[in-house]
Amino acid sequence: MRRQAARNVLQRQTPNARLRYDAARMDRVRSTPRSGSADGDLLPDLRVLREKSRALVRDDAHAAAAIRVLVDNVVGDGITPQSALRPETSGLTQAQCDDWNAKAEQLWRETCATQADANDVDDFSALTRLVYRTRLVDGEALAHRLVVPGRGPLATCYELIDADRLEDPPTPLNVRYGVEIGNRGEPVAYWLLPHHPDDLRFTTAQALRPTNPERYVRRNGDFWNVLHVYRRERPGQSRGLPLLTPAMPLFEHLHHYLDSEIIAARANANVAMFIRRPLDPAADPDVRPVDDDAGRDGELVYHETLEPGTIEYLNEGEEIQPFLPARPGSSFDAFVTRILRAICAALDLPYEMVAKDFGGMNYSSARVALLEARRGFEIEQDALVGTWLRPVWENMVREAIAVGELPTYPEAMRRNPRAFLHARWIRPAWGWVDPVKEIESARQAIAANLSTPDIEASRAGLDAVEVLEARARFLVAAREIEARNNLAPGTLTSDGAAAPAPAAPAPAGEQEDSAEDDAEDAAEDQNAPAEDTDQ
Repeated sequence: MRRQAARNVLQRQTPNARLRYDAARMDRVRSTPRSGSADGDLLPDLRVLREKSRALVRDDAHAAAAIRVLVDNVVGDGITPQSALRPETSGLTQAQCDDWNAKAEQLWRETCATQADANDVDDFSALTRLVYRTRLVDGEALAHRLVVPGRGPLATCYELIDADRLEDPPTPLNVRYGVEIGNRGEPVAYWLLPHHPDDLRFTTAQALRPTNPERYVRRNGDFWNVLHVYRRERPGQSRGLPLLTPAMPLFEHLHHYLDSEIIAARANANVAMFIRRPLDPAADPDVRPVDDDAGRDGELVYHETLEPGTIEYLNEGEEIQPFLPARPGSSFDAFVTRILRAICAALDLPYEMVAKDFGGMNYSSARVALLEARRGFEIEQDALVGTWLRPVWENMVREAIAVGELPTYPEAMRRNPRAFLHARWIRPAWGWVDPVKEIESARQAIAANLSTPDIEASRAGLDAVEVLEARARFLVAAREIEARNNLAPGTLTSDGAAAPAPAAPAPAGEQEDSAEDDAEDAAEDQNAPAEDTDQ
């Protein structure tokens, strides 16, 4: 009987009571966790998360500031490629590699950097900012490669596609919310609606009737056909997650809290004071006449308005009660700052950069915050290069080779074709906390073989070779100007101002006149009265 009783007690215990880890316990103050596969957790909630993210960036000042800080620091004024074909990887000579690199970069500047947008609105830098901003807000960005003849030597351009156009086809396939998955779990194609679902509200054209999605392969031969820019955070994740997702509850609570405080402050500002008087049950104010002359006949006077310089007499038993609202309280600023710090921590951003609050920082704290932020920015830049910039560069190089805009080396290309696609990416320049210290640090790193001029120049958003060529052109121009203006060599380019070249000797007659003038000036100085030192 005792054994059966013990067995019954054990069966009546909840699974929660038999857990060994306290963190796994569930009670009235701990929510029940819910987790499954990456797509199982994300895809059913993706549309709601995307709509909330867009609403926050549209309506909330702090959310908009966080997105703007990331776009400005990760993309800035653009990330540009620097072709990096090398003799050791291609088998070509250094002269051939230099010629190839120069032509590839020139072709990028003339075609892709200015004609990449299929809508003919943005250049490539602005298009990159839009791609990255869309990836942050929506969680993903899509671009479709188009071939439009007549745009120049290269016909490739890119059409950005709203993520809302991804849709499952009517036929049963291995498609997850518009992304067709292959046997290894890799994306092989995308099913896209020909237009955005909401475009029907703005036109009644037959071309925008609801239709089935169309299939677009991810790669068309060697070319990238659809670029899906998103950050994968779990194995098996086929769609992107909006950046603001972990901080959405805090954003929403803080947004409504600030609204409530502002509304309360506006309401409090409408009240100047109260008039306190004892309650007289026999008096009925609702039926007593009230006018400016009331009170002199014993009637009650209601003081509802005050004007500058007005002197009013209170009724008997009345006294002024000042209105001193206690909100926002003294903890308002500290509370809002704490919530913002939690939000910025979730977004991997320094609070000072999002709130633009640098008052409590010194040199050391500012440098630590900036270095920590740069680490996150560089990771974001690497991800953007891998999912967007590198595929666009590779498409340009392959098309240029196919149409004869770049020289071909069949044997070298057959042996190692990837060598011709390699490029270094020059990121936007970082701001300097102390330029003198930063430049000296770079100089010492180069001298100690811990860095190279290429690396240090790229940190400043520059191309080291282009800087040298510009410097050489400047020196040539400086020498020509010095010769034209009869200046000593190095006057315009030395660290300090060089002494001007001696003037040509004057004629003999002018020299004698000048000597006589100097003698007369000296005699006048000797005969001049001494200054009164007492004054």
